[in-house]
Amino acid sequence: MENTNLNQNAATQSQAQVPPQGPGAPQGAPQGAQPFNPVQRPVYAPKIKWPPIASDSFDAVFMILTLIYSVFAVHAVFFAGFFKLGFTVAYALWFIVESIYIFSKNKPKITLYPLIMGALSLGASGVFALYNDEAINFALLLFMAFANAEYFLLLSKQDRFKAGEISAVLDVARYLVVLPIEFFTEPFRSAFSAKAGEAKKGKGKVTGQVLIGIAIALPIAALLITLLSSADEAFKGLMSKIFSNLLLTLLKVVLGILIFPILLAPAFALRYKMPNREYKKPKERDFKRFPSAVSITVLAVIVLVYLVYLFSQLAYFFDAFKGILPEDFSMSEYARRGFFEMCAICAINAVIIMLSMAFSKNDSKGSTVIHKLFQIFIALVSLVIAASSFSKMYMYIERYGLTRKRILTSVFILMLCVVFITLIIRVLVKKFPYMKVIATCCFAILIAVGYIDIDSNIAKYNYQLYTTNSTIAKHYEKEGGGGFIEELGDSATEYIAKFAEEGKGDVKDRAQSWVCTMWGRENVKDYYYSSLSKCDTPLSYNRARVAATKVFDTFNEQYKFEAVISRLKDYGYDQYKSVLEDYPDYCYDYEYKANYAEEVYG
Repeated sequence: MENTNLNQNAATQSQAQVPPQGPGAPQGAPQGAQPFNPVQRPVYAPKIKWPPIASDSFDAVFMILTLIYSVFAVHAVFFAGFFKLGFTVAYALWFIVESIYIFSKNKPKITLYPLIMGALSLGASGVFALYNDEAINFALLLFMAFANAEYFLLLSKQDRFKAGEISAVLDVARYLVVLPIEFFTEPFRSAFSAKAGEAKKGKGKVTGQVLIGIAIALPIAALLITLLSSADEAFKGLMSKIFSNLLLTLLKVVLGILIFPILLAPAFALRYKMPNREYKKPKERDFKRFPSAVSITVLAVIVLVYLVYLFSQLAYFFDAFKGILPEDFSMSEYARRGFFEMCAICAINAVIIMLSMAFSKNDSKGSTVIHKLFQIFIALVSLVIAASSFSKMYMYIERYGLTRKRILTSVFILMLCVVFITLIIRVLVKKFPYMKVIATCCFAILIAVGYIDIDSNIAKYNYQLYTTNSTIAKHYEKEGGGGFIEELGDSATEYIAKFAEEGKGDVKDRAQSWVCTMWGRENVKDYYYSSLSKCDTPLSYNRARVAATKVFDTFNEQYKFEAVISRLKDYGYDQYKSVLEDYPDYCYDYEYKANYAEEVYG
């Protein structure tokens, strides 16, 4: 009975109080009522249902633009080629429009970090129009999502955690996942729920009225198009082109309608500061619960282990820095061993440093100094291991040339070095925003890798080694030596074509196979495991793709790929492969194969 009375009192109290005035807040507080503070209401009080926002005409315009944009984005991103100019245009357009919409009402809090994040995300989108390296572009996509979230949350003052700490990841996840779901219906409630007599009389209904008008106009427009098409052949021809693939058009429209609320909800919520309207930042809690004596003992044991490890590995480290290969090691085994050891050790070290910073007590100045010394030592060990691993990788590249794995491994080592240097500074300077530095530097490195275009540089570097270094040339010509070619993409076409024309042995075979296969993936349907689209529309433009297509077409004119592929299709791939057992996996020696197939099959 007592609990019931308490709940009734809380309900009565919540009805007597009203939310604060302002955008998105309930209106019409009774005279004499105390200012409403949702954070101070009892935990057992019913959650207040916020009334819909009294939206304005800009909301109506933005809602319609978002619907149109959603259909356009589906076409530009998913149907014109994902890693193409369409993605760059779609991202840049939405970034600008959303910024104007949110900050036209919600004055931004201008600071350097979110501006850098926004600029980097726009810069990263440009890579998609130039190169279609799927691995790099996918990594850029993840970084762009993080940077975009930080840009809008920080400028709109709707972040909950410090951007310079690891907890900022929680804000990013909230923006990307929670906001679209939590505020999914808010724009539509606002569009249809305004009441006469409110402060902004009639404005809240504008969006709903426009949407109703569109719904009424669509069937009328369809009827008029049908009648005009019957009356005029020119108009009929134009409509036929526009709706030549009606089912595909309808699919794009349906998908656009589905993603429309997902794009609209976060922008609407940030414009009216809805995410944090019932939130009060909690006081910083002291998580340092681990006794200093225990934590220092743990760190001391770990430091001792690393001292013994460093002493036992001195020869390996110094040999690596001097470029000397230890006995009983092949170069590939030596480089690979160092890299994977480095990954495991550095991951453990990073966790140890961050846990000790977060949870270890500092009972005295002495314990604080010891903690910092041990943390810095562990970070320095990680840097030494990373530098040694990079030195080993450099030796490997110098002897055997470049591959994608070797380049990406080196980039990963560089990023790890940034992480540990930043952690060292964070240990020395308590308020240093290490997450901002790590995010900015790693994102910038990845964007640089995207614009450098590693595939073309790998092919160019290896071709120069092949023509100037006889040892490298012999390595590439022996069986398996040209394996680096098969992992390269369109950007490498220019130099792979030179290997196909001027090379010998395995590197020539694989280069010719690569060119033939890439041409087939562009021009032969339902034969290869995956197809490549040509850049036949402005939104599907990709510079590397266009340049590669020209080279493939030139080779086709010379070697008549279609004749070879036609025979492969006519006789069946398995039968054809059984006849040419000497070449089971490659599509090279085009003229020989064509003549041999003609001789065998007539």
